Order: sequence, then C-alpha cells, then structure tokens
Amino acid sequence: MGQKVSSCCKCSSSKGRHFACCENASQGSKDGAPIAPDRRRRLHISGNTIQLALDSVQKTDAGIYRVTATSPTGSASRDLELRVSQGSSSDIEDEPPAFLRRLHDLSVKVGTRTRFLVEIRSSSDVTIKWLKNEQPVTEGERYRFVNEGSFHCIDVAPVTTEDSGRWLCQAENVVGLANSGCHLNVLVPKTYKAPEFIEELKAILTDQGTVALECKVVGVPTPLLRWFKDGKEIRPGDVFALTVDPNEDPTSLGTYLCEAVNCMGTATSSSRLHIVEHSGEEKSRISGSPIPTGPPPTFIRDLKNEEIKIGDPLTLSCQISVPPWPKSIGWYNSQGKIDDQSPQSR
Repeated sequence: MGQKVSSCCKCSSSKGRHFACCENASQGSKDGAPIAPDRRRRLHISGNTIQLALDSVQKTDAGIYRVTATSPTGSASRDLELRVSQGSSSDIEDEPPAFLRRLHDLSVKVGTRTRFLVEIRSSSDVTIKWLKNEQPVTEGERYRFVNEGSFHCIDVAPVTTEDSGRWLCQAENVVGLANSGCHLNVLVPKTYKAPEFIEELKAILTDQGTVALECKVVGVPTPLLRWFKDGKEIRPGDVFALTVDPNEDPTSLGTYLCEAVNCMGTATSSSRLHIVEHSGEEKSRISGSPIPTGPPPTFIRDLKNEEIKIGDPLTLSCQISVPPWPKSIGWYNSQGKIDDQSPQSR
C-alpha cells in the first residue's frame, strides 16, 4: 500500500511487425468497469506501447485489470491481477474475493447445454449469487449449481430463449464484494417454432370402458408431451377411476390436459369428459368437450341461497362479466343438468 505500480504492454502482429495503438480506442478496465483516468491512475499510450500506472496504491485498487489495445488492424486484450497488502499475514486474511477466472460472453444454440464457470480466491468463506438480467437465479429443473474447491459453476440445460441477456456472478466475503459478468446470446434456427395445437384435445370413452385422448400438435423441435387428469400427471401404468364429484360438476368425469413443451415454449389443451342425459329408453352416453382457450368466464354476482315452499315458482339469477361472451350456460341440480326446454323451466 502507498507505493506506485505500473504495467506495460507492447502491440505487434503475428508477423512481428509493430503497429501504433489508437489512443482514442485503446482503454483499460478494472473488474469489468472502465478506468476513468485521475491523479492516481493513468493510461499512457506511446507508439505500440500501453502503460497503466497507479500512484499511492490503496487496498481498493486490488482486482483484475484489463488493457485493451486497438490498431487499424484489430484489437487485443491482456488481463493482470493486482494484489495489495502491507506485507503482514493479517492483511492477506482481510482481502475481498478475487476472480482468477472470469465469465466470458457466450453464443449458444437454443435447446443445447451451457455453463458459466468462474474461479474465485477468497481469504474467508465466500457466498456466491448468480443473477440473470439483474434477477436472482435459483437452482431448479434447468439450473444446477456446482462448487468444487475454488471453482463455481451454474449448469444450464436445456437453454431457452428466456436465458438470453446479462449474467452476473457475485462473490462476497466478510471484507468485500466482487462481480464478474457476461452476455449470453441464444441462437435460434429459423425453422424452430413453439408448440401449437392445430386440433384441440378430445377425451373419448372407448367401447372397452377406457378413455382415449386425441389431439394434434406441431412444433420444431418435436415437442415433448405430458398428460394430466384433474391436475395430476398421468404416468405409464397409472389407473384412474371414472367418478363424479356432486359438489363440482355432477355430470363431469374429469378434466384432462395435454402439455406440449420444446425449447421454444409451452402450449396446453384440455378437455372434459361429460355424462349426457337423454330422455326415453336410451341410456346415458359419454361425450368429450374441449375447453376453450383464453380467459374463463367471471361471475360478478353469484347465486344466492333461497328458501321456498313446494309448488311455488323459483327464480335464480347470477351475472357474468363480458366480454368474452360465454359459448354456453348450463344449470344443474343434484340430479344433473336441467333441460332448458322443459315446460317447468325457462
């Protein structure tokens, strides 16, 4: 601390020829942030030589410095680490984290795997945080955190378009904080498309008494399909009984949903299995009805409990918010759906 320090870089081509560096384009940075020249810090350019000098070095000057030299034929960068101490072991134990390996910009094809890897030196226990577009990243189905010694990594698989943007690794110990960032560019082939249902899901009862689920979905890459009944995923070997819940829809035998997923997005389609009553000697039959897409109807005034004498007329009313206009409205009692063509109801 308190001393002067400087570092020099010389520019030359692969053929050994020297080129003069452009003063306006060549620059220096510390921990990823540009260095603003002041009384203590100077960036001097002379011909093909760039010198970075610091006077009266302070503990906050510690970090990773990068010098970028630019000439008419291109540019090149060099990194160096500056450690600051007073020469005693106690100062070494009181250093903020330092990135020995930093993040670098990446370009990755959607649907593949990538990882962000850093190496950090810290004199005490260090806490690592990952951020994507300034939002914390938590470990989950697609994000896996790995820590081996001084190496810290986040594994991303599969990469989606939502992963594109600015990524940041934040390391903190009892002394201070250090950051390393990069940009992830997600490459999307022109032929790739998110899943789309061109035929909505239909739930059909077969002659064998089982339910067949039919739909048609397209997408590139080929979507992965998952099936659900009443919110529970259907897995190979699962057996479900067809039952009616009188507290919900007394004619429904369940709601089925198909979820189509690929690296471009997710689409869903759902259908209910209903009992449809017929008059006369004809038996009840089963029908499947797809659930419309879009926002569901919203009741702005619900039904109210009523008390009435047998034989007296009864009027029940409710109010639904529009648009969107509901495709149909049905009334039910404990025996099932009420026939609106009956002379006793209208």
